[in-house]
Amino acid sequence: MVSTPRRATPAGPVSRGGTYPTRKGTFLSTDTKFAGLIPTGHSAMVYSSSYVVESLGSGVQWGANNWYSSKPHAWGMTARATSSTQDATAADWARGKLGKPYNYNYYDMGTRSAFYCSQLVWAAFRDTTGIDLNTSAYDVLGLHAIHPMELPSSANSTKVSTFYVK
Repeated sequence: MVSTPRRATPAGPVSRGGTYPTRKGTFLSTDTKFAGLIPTGHSAMVYSSSYVVESLGSGVQWGANNWYSSKPHAWGMTARATSSTQDATAADWARGKLGKPYNYNYYDMGTRSAFYCSQLVWAAFRDTTGIDLNTSAYDVLGLHAIHPMELPSSANSTKVSTFYVK
C-alpha cells in the first residue's frame, strides 16, 4: 500500500477566479508551455491540500499542490455529475497508479500500464464513474488523445465545472 506523504501547507489562496482547489478529487490544468515554446500544458489530480497525483516524464508520482504559486496560469475543476465521494474515489484510483511509467503514446488513451498527465485524470473519472472528459478536439483519424486544456475548455462545459482560474 502506498501511503500519502505528510506535510503542512496553508489552505489554498483565493484568486480573481475562485478558491484554489484542495479538495480530494478535484483536478488542475495549466497551459504552461514546455521550454516556453511547445504548448503541452499539464494536468494533475488533487489528493490533499498538500499533494497532487501527476504524471511527469518519470511517471506517475506525488507532486506539490502549489500550482497557485508555481504556474503562471491554472484552472481548478470538478466533474459536474459527481459527488465529493466519487471525486475522492477517482483520486484514490489515480493514487493507485503511483509508480506507473509515462505514456509517450498520446493516442493510446486506453492503456492502463502507463499514463500521461491528462490521460491520468481522464482515466480516473472514466474508470470510476464512467464519465468521459474527452472532447475529441485532439482526436485524429480515429485515434483519441486528451490535452490538458481540453478539461477546462468550453466544449467540456456540460461535463466539467471550472471553479478556480489564475
